[in-house]
Amino acid sequence: MSAFVSLGAVDAGDGNLELPVFNGKFGINLAEGRINMTDGSDVSVAWKIIAVHYLQAALPVPGQKGWTSYSELPEVRGYLGVYQKRVVDRLCATAGRDRETFELASEALGGVREKWGDVGFRFQVFPLLPVGIAWYAGDDELPPGASFMYPDNIASILCTEDMVVLAESVVGRLTEVLGKVRR
Repeated sequence: MSAFVSLGAVDAGDGNLELPVFNGKFGINLAEGRINMTDGSDVSVAWKIIAVHYLQAALPVPGQKGWTSYSELPEVRGYLGVYQKRVVDRLCATAGRDRETFELASEALGGVREKWGDVGFRFQVFPLLPVGIAWYAGDDELPPGASFMYPDNIASILCTEDMVVLAESVVGRLTEVLGKVRR
């Protein structure tokens, strides 16, 4: 349990953990292998996998000194086109289609403004894992775009495929909260 606590999880007793995620908490029952939100709502399979992989990070996790983008990681060079489609294009077709929409969704998800791109937000996904998004408005020749920012110690927390799933899941949460605030 102490390893999980080092990653920001809280020992809730009886083999249960609470792991802060965005502005909520995952309830994790280790004995039953079950993960739900602490309010009882379901958690997608993708989020369950990311949570488990996060909790398996080797300790101690080196401190974050700065930020890196997915494209700056040498091991992902051949995967950039897929990442662009699965993450950036999807964001720009949904919660990032324009500045107002991106700001509304980001604020609803608890994002903290950063001075990145035309507008940027940082999200505290897990206690030791922030994710940032720099959004760009585009112009007459280019559509809106975005760059996802990861802590420079990301490789010690998640593998590169998990980073893709994490970014896709962040886009999914932004789209989900946007739907709720627009009702």
